[in-house]
Amino acid sequence: MRGVVTLAAVFTLPESTPHREVLVFIALTVTAGTLLVQGSTLPWLVRRLRLPGPDPAEDALQEAAVLQGAHRAAEEKLQEIVMPDDPPEVVTLLRQRGEARAQAEWERLGRPESELRDAERGLPPVADLHARGRADGCEEYLADGTSWVHLRLCLGCGHVGCCDSSVMKHASRHYVETHHPVMRSFEPGENWRWCFVDEKLG
Repeated sequence: MRGVVTLAAVFTLPESTPHREVLVFIALTVTAGTLLVQGSTLPWLVRRLRLPGPDPAEDALQEAAVLQGAHRAAEEKLQEIVMPDDPPEVVTLLRQRGEARAQAEWERLGRPESELRDAERGLPPVADLHARGRADGCEEYLADGTSWVHLRLCLGCGHVGCCDSSVMKHASRHYVETHHPVMRSFEPGENWRWCFVDEKLG
């Protein structure tokens, strides 16, 4: 707050308060001293202690998780309040916009591989999964000649399917059919994982 509360409190003192001028002077001095001393030495102290800065990737993961939760809650609330005479195209548009916003955060996620090694213990090596799977696109879409938005790799068997931003959502369908719990992004530069069972990003 940088002294805002201190100044606000001291200026609320009644005029009849004994030594009010002295108290105001002390508050101003403490506030100014805090700003000057801490403000000028804090950057040096951070560099001296080698404190890490904020992690943009972690912030992105948190934002995606929050948006996903908000979208789920909005879907439930919409289901409660929608009326039979509400225009179906408006209801559909609301659902699509909420889902698109949540999915957009997913599609831009990416974290360094070194941060995710612990999450992969006990899982088959990704290179082996690539070799077993179809690395050139969504398997179902390749079979029928259509296209997809983004690709996801099943860490259980190496199946490559399209994301939930795609029309058919083959990665999620693969989980429903096989119950393989963990998938990862199959896009260049993206290494995040998703657990269908716990609904957690990693």
